[in-house]
Amino acid sequence: MPDGSGTLALSPQITASVNEASQLVAYASRIGLELEKGDLDTVVAATAAMQNGPWDVDSEVRFMSSYARIAKALSPVTATSLAYSEARSVPHNRRYLALSLIIVLAITAFQFIGKYVIAHVSDIDRIVSDATGLSEKIREANAAGRPGDADNIVISMIAKDHFLLQNANNINFEQFTRLPKLDPVDVCSKSMFTCTDGFPDYPTGLHVDDVTPAQKDGSNASGKQESNVAKAMLLQHKRIVEYAEAVQLRIADFVSSGSFTILPVMFAFLGSWCYVVRNRMEKIKENTYTRESSIRNRWRLILGTSLGLVGGLFVDAGQTSLSPVAFAFLAGYGAEGMLVAFDGLVSTVLNRKA
Repeated sequence: MPDGSGTLALSPQITASVNEASQLVAYASRIGLELEKGDLDTVVAATAAMQNGPWDVDSEVRFMSSYARIAKALSPVTATSLAYSEARSVPHNRRYLALSLIIVLAITAFQFIGKYVIAHVSDIDRIVSDATGLSEKIREANAAGRPGDADNIVISMIAKDHFLLQNANNINFEQFTRLPKLDPVDVCSKSMFTCTDGFPDYPTGLHVDDVTPAQKDGSNASGKQESNVAKAMLLQHKRIVEYAEAVQLRIADFVSSGSFTILPVMFAFLGSWCYVVRNRMEKIKENTYTRESSIRNRWRLILGTSLGLVGGLFVDAGQTSLSPVAFAFLAGYGAEGMLVAFDGLVSTVLNRKA
């Protein structure tokens, strides 16, 4: 407000504007942008008037006009974006880097666990197939009255069952499968063999005559000799196979559901994160990063992740070579394009109904 001599008192708003204009002039000098000499003189005079005066109505009008022209010449860079970009660049870059590493490591760990589980599931299929072939040979040997041959095959059967049980226990995450692990010691306690490291051990040369009297039968219904050792091993083999197949089925269901839910969400978030990091780098480089940019980036993460999750519902797997995970990543990175596609889809559906 002017006093009796026509001099104005500098308001906080004018003081802030003069400081912002000085920052913009300094920035224009750094990047080599030439401004009007009259505007530069006005800003310099306004800066001096803040300290020494005088400041009147004409000075304020000239300054505001010059400030508007300078702001227009440097748009979209503003004094606020300059201050925010410079103040946020170093500490926030470190936080962004740390968070980026955490995201990548989390996805890598999830994929590693998935591949580990899938590998063991494949091993279970192979071992069950091999062991089933051996069990059939044991039955054939017993049916033919060749207990010695059956006993010799049991040696290989024990090794297969041991490996099968180890693989099944390795992927039996009880919190997901709700199946208690089959303890090798428990298996051993129900067998007729001596135990080594908690698993039945079949000594070389053990034949039908070495079976204890309580377990020895000597002949089957057809009158042919059978190996009671082999018969007992087949029962134990059946128990292990049933356990391994139950674990395999439940883990396969978990991995399958994770491939269509958890992984797409993680990669949609990764795609959104890549876009946000790139957008932030560009805005800091251009000195246009502001607090509003940070807020928009947070909402962009939520939007991209959501679109990546639901976008796969609208894509026919037979018409694209992209996996659900790859599509989720692209949807998260290009959320704006997904929105345009959805808008077009909505218009098409509504037009058809009309």
